[in-house]
Amino acid sequence: MASSSDANQAVADLANYLFNRRDAILNQWRTTCENDPTLSHLAALNREEFNNLLPLILNIMDQRLRHQAEAADPLKVAHAHGLHRWHKGRSLMDILTELDYLYEVIGDELLLYRQQYPNADPEVLMVATVLIARLKSETVKGSVSEYDTLQQLAAAGRGASLQQALDQLNQLGRDRSDLLRTSSHDLKSTFGVIQGATFLLSQEGKTEEERAQLMQMLNRNLTNVRTMLVQLTDLARLEAGQEPLEIQAFDASKTIRELVESAQPLASEKNLVLRADGPETLIVESDAVKIQRIVQNLLLNAIRYTAEGMVSVSWSSEGTQRWYVSVQDSGPGLPSGTAALLARQLEPDIEVSAVMKRDLTTDDVESPAKPPPAKTLGGEGIGLHIVKRLCDLLQATLEVETQSGRGTIVRVRLSSKQEA
Repeated sequence: MASSSDANQAVADLANYLFNRRDAILNQWRTTCENDPTLSHLAALNREEFNNLLPLILNIMDQRLRHQAEAADPLKVAHAHGLHRWHKGRSLMDILTELDYLYEVIGDELLLYRQQYPNADPEVLMVATVLIARLKSETVKGSVSEYDTLQQLAAAGRGASLQQALDQLNQLGRDRSDLLRTSSHDLKSTFGVIQGATFLLSQEGKTEEERAQLMQMLNRNLTNVRTMLVQLTDLARLEAGQEPLEIQAFDASKTIRELVESAQPLASEKNLVLRADGPETLIVESDAVKIQRIVQNLLLNAIRYTAEGMVSVSWSSEGTQRWYVSVQDSGPGLPSGTAALLARQLEPDIEVSAVMKRDLTTDDVESPAKPPPAKTLGGEGIGLHIVKRLCDLLQATLEVETQSGRGTIVRVRLSSKQEA
């Protein structure tokens, strides 16, 4: 039987071998997991995300082999690893499968060590095998217990979440009713103006200048009616799910520039500066028509409600996976009632960046708001509601920032390669 010093040296040699093979162990672990078709999600994790805290488990294994103080509690490390995989949306079976593969790879390394060093003491390998098996048991126990705790918490909160979702759905229904009721009021008011202008035109004794002014009023209100009816029809079709995606590669820069050029006469008529800033070419794979409708709605809204100053359209890529387009105006900003309604309609996708301080407060969003003036809600509300529905179809995010007297920014972030 080997002396105590020889045995300690043999264990140290094994610990050194496993330490020097650490990177190979982790690489082989990932390869083994990736070869399992049930773990296809791993392709989306980079090296650090995949390994997570498991290198700490290898540290503990090394310290136990050397009879050193452990730098961490394996149960706590495993708890944290289970939490990480939970946040990544992985099932309990996924976690157990991954851990099984890790300890299989470690077991294979013990066999390789035996082949590499045939004179190694079998008793040392037996002790190491028992030690590693015990560590695996602790790792599995820690991960499973954390996952079980999270499932219990999720189950406890599921009832509250369902009730909250029901409350939000009821609120959205009320908001939609407010939107349609205000739009109906807009239409009635506009038809009243049209009827009055038509009656005045039928009267005799009007000068040519008066008739020209009445014709302008008539044309302007007929255009408003047509725009609102088209918007209501679009909204009804979107909410009925009658808008399939048609994915194709196209130049988003060209599409946006053409929209800005077509809107230039409207901006010039109101003495507004209309700017377009973006790369010369931006090839994306998405639904060109729906993106065109998004930008057109935002652009026409901005021009319509900006009395003076500027409307700016900008776009750019964000890495290789995303791109964005934004429309900013120097208008009056969204009234608090409209902003509160839109905040509810845009949840949970509404996001805020630090470009413009918004006038929205927590109370604005959560407390019931009085219906805003019909003109504002009937116009901007429908347009942004359509944009929101189109963004849902494209799995895009919609951000709204507004400041009273300073203007509004609406930003849409989209995928560069849209999935059908």
